[in-house]
Amino acid sequence: IFDTATKISSITQISRVAGLVRGTGSDLIFDLVPKSYGLNIDETIISSGQDGIWPKGLVIGRIAAIDSDQNQIFKIAHLESLVDWSKLDQVFIILP
Repeated sequence: IFDTATKISSITQISRVAGLVRGTGSDLIFDLVPKSYGLNIDETIISSGQDGIWPKGLVIGRIAAIDSDQNQIFKIAHLESLVDWSKLDQVFIILP
């Protein structure tokens, strides 16, 4: 999920703001959110199912910080994973 090639169509769980979760190699960001849309710290991000790859409703992470530069069109939220990857010992693989 942290891979730079990973892109997941996503929404915020409560306010239903749509965006795209991308891996940066070591972090996750929620990108392509119009500046006029409200994002809230600690709000949970889930997959929307709109990309046809990831099923709807998978929990991806929680908003830890929000960047909204005046010169940019979109907001970017930095996500905190809800999984402690160092303790992960089992995985569930979803096949089509």
